[in-house]
Amino acid sequence: MLQRIRRALDILRKGLKERGHLSSYTLVADGSSSIYLAAPDQAVDLVRTKGNVVIHEMVDVLRPCEAATG
Repeated sequence: MLQRIRRALDILRKGLKERGHLSSYTLVADGSSSIYLAAPDQAVDLVRTKGNVVIHEMVDVLRPCEAATG
């Protein structure tokens, strides 16, 4: 896990050019393989896909689904 944290911080600093204090970011682990930089409107994978946006709009993901009848 420590190696993933180091990799995530390297991508945050070098790849995404984020230079703010670490307390200003929300980092979330999925429990197995990756760490994400979470923002209100998106999440960025910092380990597995290195900087790719994985969730663009949480509103779309959490929107209720309507079941088709018939």
